[in-house]
Amino acid sequence: MVKQVLFGRRQLPRFPFSTEVRVDAYGQMFTTRSLQLGSGGMSLETAPSLSIAQPLHVSFVLPGGRQIAIAAVVRWKQEQQVGLRFDPCGDLAAIREWVEKTGKETAVPPELDPALAPAEQTRA
Repeated sequence: MVKQVLFGRRQLPRFPFSTEVRVDAYGQMFTTRSLQLGSGGMSLETAPSLSIAQPLHVSFVLPGGRQIAIAAVVRWKQEQQVGLRFDPCGDLAAIREWVEKTGKETAVPPELDPALAPAEQTRA
């Protein structure tokens, strides 16, 4: 089982995870890549047109082929990167299962996590 690790304001660990992500920001649709994934959210490498607190839907495929489609909200933005918080009422079971399996490895260290970079970031 993954232990909850507190990195700054984050209560759940995130793990390196690079895959194609489809973003539907209610009228604006684009594809980008993920940087990290955790049971509470994910970070995306390029999403310059999104705003803090903006609701959206994302879809991506977990290793093993499980398709995920879930509502989220933009929680932070730093240069071109954004961090998303998944809707806690969404179907998070497959993501949590992947996190538990991956949790046997190493979480992203706080100094490498763009969500925790000092001062330059903007949070909702």
